[in-house]
Amino acid sequence: MDREAAMRIRSGQTILFQGDIITDADRNRWEPHNLGTGCVIMVAQRFSKEHPEVNVTFLNRGISGNRIRDLRERWQEDCLDLKPDIVSIMIGVNDTLGTFLWGEPTSIEDFGKGLRRHSGSEPEKSGCADSLDGAIHSPLV
Repeated sequence: MDREAAMRIRSGQTILFQGDIITDADRNRWEPHNLGTGCVIMVAQRFSKEHPEVNVTFLNRGISGNRIRDLRERWQEDCLDLKPDIVSIMIGVNDTLGTFLWGEPTSIEDFGKGLRRHSGSEPEKSGCADSLDGAIHSPLV
């Protein structure tokens, strides 16, 4: 994490990771603060090591098998109710696989609409206008 980005993170903030299997990474869903065994715990550990003076809460709400449309169904409970200050959304592998494995394609347009809705770039739909900067980091959108 670059120093400038890290300095925008302040003590007391909550960083929420949202997504699919890559985010989930075998997290124990019965333990709300369990971060799994993948990228979320690695980010949390590295941040804590490099910035021990900054007390941040990291949360993982990734669910293996989820697609962009699944976020809509659980957005209130798994995002808004948690009142995160920063949200990272890593999703899309199942949207791609859905075309080949289940015959249920997600068009690039639908994926883009869903991602924009949850990223805050459509604040009237996301509910996170104050929490997210609206930046979308995806080659598809």
